[in-house]
Amino acid sequence: MDEVPGLDPTTVTPGGPTACGNFPDDVFTVSIVSGSVGTTKVVTGSFNWRDSFSGQGAPLDFAALRFSSGCGTMSGHASSTKSVTGASTKRTSLRSAGVGTNSPIWNVNATTSGFANQADVGAFTVKYDTKGCGSKKVQAAFDYEANQGGSVVSVSAGWGGLNIGYNSVGLELTKSSKAITIN
Repeated sequence: MDEVPGLDPTTVTPGGPTACGNFPDDVFTVSIVSGSVGTTKVVTGSFNWRDSFSGQGAPLDFAALRFSSGCGTMSGHASSTKSVTGASTKRTSLRSAGVGTNSPIWNVNATTSGFANQADVGAFTVKYDTKGCGSKKVQAAFDYEANQGGSVVSVSAGWGGLNIGYNSVGLELTKSSKAITIN
């Protein structure tokens, strides 16, 4: 992953328990880090697929950064993906900026090419200015839902989690990081 100014690697939080799924539990991991530049907190959630796995397919996977409060101002929504060989693949797009929900969501086009995962690792960053939060503590968490062969009809996120509605469900697995306090 590209280095992000202000990030302290000691704040890395490994992924928490699996929310639901039928991919192997160890097929990917999630983590979240945070750092500060003045009152602006730089929060990055990431996923990392097991290098020997290349089974993703339609439809899209989804990633969300969730914030416990809307007292701050979000900006600088960014994302990146790399293939299993480390090449930048640009397989993400912002689905929702999180206005009103405090939870930006990204689409992840998790395709394979020549049996090589084109979205083997991914990072999702939001700058969160806590200047308007006063003494209110703000937490952040990261979610990633992988799916294969399902038919997605709805996607939403809030402090309670990432929610994907399916018309028909294929393989799926959701992992969430533990919540961290960012201020």
